[in-house]
Amino acid sequence: MRFLSYLVLLCYLVAVRCASIEDVHSRLPLNDFNRVHSQLQHFFHQLEGKFDSPSHSHHTTGSSSSFPHTSFHQLTPQQMVDDIVSFANAVDKCYDVIGRTLTVLKNGQVFLRAPLGYRDREKQRPVTENTMFGIGSTSKAFTTALIAMFVDEGLLEWDKPITQYPQFSNFSLYDDFATKRVTLRDLCSHRVGLPRNDVLIGLKLNITRDHLISVLRYLPPDQDFRSSFEYNNLMFTLAGEVAARVAGYSDWEAAVKDRIFNRLNMTTTFVTMADTIATGNVAIPYANYQGQWVPLDPSINDAFELVCPAGCIHSNVLDMEKWLQAQIELGSPLFSKNNWLTIHSAQNGLRVPDTAQYFSPNYPFSYFFDSYGLAWIHGSYQGNVYSWHNGGIIGHTTLVYFEPYSKFGLFTSRTGGALPDSSGDATVIDLLIAWYASDITSGKVPWLTSDLACSFKPAKMESNPPSSSSSPSTSSAKATGWQDYLGTYEHPAYGRLSVSPGVVAPNYLLNYAQLSATLVESSPNTFSLQPQPPYNFVFGTPSIDDAVIFDLFGDQVVSLTIPFFEPNKHPTFIKV
Repeated sequence: MRFLSYLVLLCYLVAVRCASIEDVHSRLPLNDFNRVHSQLQHFFHQLEGKFDSPSHSHHTTGSSSSFPHTSFHQLTPQQMVDDIVSFANAVDKCYDVIGRTLTVLKNGQVFLRAPLGYRDREKQRPVTENTMFGIGSTSKAFTTALIAMFVDEGLLEWDKPITQYPQFSNFSLYDDFATKRVTLRDLCSHRVGLPRNDVLIGLKLNITRDHLISVLRYLPPDQDFRSSFEYNNLMFTLAGEVAARVAGYSDWEAAVKDRIFNRLNMTTTFVTMADTIATGNVAIPYANYQGQWVPLDPSINDAFELVCPAGCIHSNVLDMEKWLQAQIELGSPLFSKNNWLTIHSAQNGLRVPDTAQYFSPNYPFSYFFDSYGLAWIHGSYQGNVYSWHNGGIIGHTTLVYFEPYSKFGLFTSRTGGALPDSSGDATVIDLLIAWYASDITSGKVPWLTSDLACSFKPAKMESNPPSSSSSPSTSSAKATGWQDYLGTYEHPAYGRLSVSPGVVAPNYLLNYAQLSATLVESSPNTFSLQPQPPYNFVFGTPSIDDAVIFDLFGDQVVSLTIPFFEPNKHPTFIKV
């Protein structure tokens, strides 16, 4: 029974630590485990007796806390394929997955390739092996692969401060101490201390990547340099550009096409939405809006081209098999085994609590993860070392998972799929399939069943209130006139936004990049934000409470603060 609570813990950690780059409006804290323990207790009572039922195949008579040693059985290859596909279909039905592409590698070779569901549910167009999905943050591994190749060639060093490369001698972060010391290893292991600021990359800002890199100096950290794990797409974007330009390429896109796509013959993998859409076989992105799946225009994801090294790649199962094989073969033919070991070694601890208890005989499996490498999460499943990473853009979710020494691998991308009553990422759905496939292909009797996999009912996780140190001060004073809130506001990194009269007085209209939203006052100088389509669907809510706070000097509006743009370090826009 307790292992179900453990899986909930895993779901929570996936959601808060490796959240995909489309999550631009709310996140859970990266290091708040008090909530995890209280939720485990909730699940212990909620799921009382669910696993320790005499009818369950893993039940041991006379014991509710120990399990038999792993057992094995013999299946034909076709039976294995049928079992895995049947399990994936059952899980997808439970969690309302719309379309999925799936491949499994056994002994380093393609063992199973399964297109499941629909790429366009409204038009009943099925997923095929050529259907394109956005692989999101699993693109980061392409960036660290590029760096590894250039390190092999003597062009880069993992531990050389990036300001020592002539091309980036003038680069600056907010913190001078970090500026002088930050390396590619720091950027790629999420230990710089900068909060995500993902609104900069999710709303189609009309800026260049060079401009984005130049304004990083205006984004303050919320953690000390090299003190903790803090996931950041902007830092990976910087790492990709450093690698490409020092190696003599015009940009990351040119480098990844030349060095990886061409070398692996990944002929249908693209870095722009225009090229992806031109294939005519793109999985429609769906947003979960108040319990309903809403189809979106695929072009909405061209916003992520600004941060391509962190998450813009689109591909299909045929090409991703080639990428997965290169990982299983310890980097060959892309980079050396020595650099493969560097990428897949612990660079930043995740400080997962109590991992040691999840082993047999107390549990029907052994599993833990404890570290982040260079674009990969590391741990062990059933005694096999593994690496994995999830990724997502708007409406697409991806998992790349492999066990290098047993040469098992899995790639899957999907649309749809959500855990009930949960605000978290649903990557656990894909991990369930990976675990099941790993057990089946290695001849083990799986501890998972489709009924068990479909039993998750996570408690809804409420976000923590902002700490007093990061909360903007508010005043009970009011602006002298309704019109005093109107105007243009500017932030040195985020750029400009405007506040204009709303359609219905006394509301206002906020415009920032591609986001238009109605502002409705909820308390003096504090407004909820009601995004207009399509971003109400993207954010998954018709209203974001206390999203915009106007700051007054006396009775004059001088600035506005938007906590939801960056919950850990609220950006303030000065009125101009």
